[in-house]
Amino acid sequence: MPSTEKSPPSGWFRRTLLQIQLGAFLGLLAWGLLGGSVITWRYRPAADQAMSCAPSVHSALTDFVQFQLLAVAGGAALVVVVGSLGRRPSARAKT
Repeated sequence: MPSTEKSPPSGWFRRTLLQIQLGAFLGLLAWGLLGGSVITWRYRPAADQAMSCAPSVHSALTDFVQFQLLAVAGGAALVVVVGSLGRRPSARAKT
């Protein structure tokens, strides 16, 4: 009967997953700290929206969420790239 136990992920796979998680967290943290000021800088209610600024608020919130997702993906990609570039010279130095 074949074994149903799965082997643990290899070292490079675990390291890459950790880098993705770290980058996603850092991207989310950076956007959480800076995103509000960027969105308020980009969106000023127009004079014709003095009574109802709902369209501006809706588009600002939509952009905020889209930029937040981009920050998570960009942070994850950046940390993986930097981590893989930094790992190669250290691996060569050991041999």
